[in-house]
Amino acid sequence: MSPLTIDRIKKAKGSVKVVPLTLSEGTSVQQYAIQVLENGAWVNVFVNPDRSLCEQAVRKATSQVILG
Repeated sequence: MSPLTIDRIKKAKGSVKVVPLTLSEGTSVQQYAIQVLENGAWVNVFVNPDRSLCEQAVRKATSQVILG
């Protein structure tokens, strides 16, 4: 994950969520997205098939906000 993505998560100040993405019919790969609320709309900033990796990235970004 890029430092710019982590910065966007930090700037969201808690308006962040990890959601499953709806893929087209017939695909078996599940994707998860980190979304942040920007200008009144939820925007995908990171997509990965591993939900725990997405959640870990959010925790990392939020802990950096708290710690400095």
